[in-house]
Amino acid sequence: MSQDVRDYYDRNAQREWERLDQAHRKIELVSTLFLIEKYFPRVGRVCDIGGGPGRYTVELARRGYQVSLIDL
Repeated sequence: MSQDVRDYYDRNAQREWERLDQAHRKIELVSTLFLIEKYFPRVGRVCDIGGGPGRYTVELARRGYQVSLIDL
């Protein structure tokens, strides 16, 4: 992993968290959560690999999943 990539995410954690709140990107969040509701079992464990600041991790935990996040 390059230091440039690490530095970017260290400096932009809040920006990454808020990225899915932008109108033209909210469709990603809404459609992914729809697919989770439709296809995931109602309970279980999830490993969120490349989960960034944890947007999906938090949503999965709110739904009752045991979640681990792996990222930089």
